[in-house]
Amino acid sequence: MRALKVLVLSLAVLSICAHAGAQGLYARVPAPAPSRAIATESLPIASEWGTSATSYLAVGPWAWQPGGSDTTFNWNGSPLYLYRTGGTTIFLVAPFSLPSGALITGVRYEACDTNATVEAHFFLEQMSGGGFNQIDLGGTGFTATPGCQEFVFTLASPITVNNATESYVLLTDMQAADTSIMLGPARIAYKLQISPDPATATFADVPVGHPFHRFVEAIAAAGITGGCGGGNYCPDAPITRGQMAVFLSAALGLHWAP
Repeated sequence: MRALKVLVLSLAVLSICAHAGAQGLYARVPAPAPSRAIATESLPIASEWGTSATSYLAVGPWAWQPGGSDTTFNWNGSPLYLYRTGGTTIFLVAPFSLPSGALITGVRYEACDTNATVEAHFFLEQMSGGGFNQIDLGGTGFTATPGCQEFVFTLASPITVNNATESYVLLTDMQAADTSIMLGPARIAYKLQISPDPATATFADVPVGHPFHRFVEAIAAAGITGGCGGGNYCPDAPITRGQMAVFLSAALGLHWAP
């Protein structure tokens, strides 16, 4: 049990350190022009583990790609902001990837707008072989000039990631071809989920309707457990240190260099 506690604590520390490092890539350094505003909603350092905490996938400014071959762009400031310099295709796209089953709950964009007549407008797109679903998140404001800040959007209907049939991109309309509209990094907010309760049972002693059925089915489907033999899971049996090693190694994909 002591070894388990040490392992869990170590994983938590590693997760926090990883997030802290990622945050350092986008330190709050003032952009040369205009002055940088601070978002009123702070970005928490969230754990990658569990189903309740919100985690963030960072999409760096280098991930943005022109929407058409005629689009030209340049960079400005520290941290880097991208701005369009010409072309008739006004949008930029950034693909991203999350684990299947993750729930996308919102997007945070860092952008600059000092233009009183046009804006940067933000979208999230689900793309599949049959077409795409474009979700209009909002923009910086056509007449507003909010300067440089973080624009926070929450999805009214969160999206469950399905990598088997769909891919996902961020899309931004850059409606000015100069430094009055600039785009920086983005962060996709998501939560991990446990798969829905299936209509059938893998183990005879954990039938449909059992309070542990959904959770046992999830770890069985993930290859973390094969039960205790004879088509049973033995939900009330104690766990040995050897069984604990199997659970943790399979759940975390632990390995070592050959």
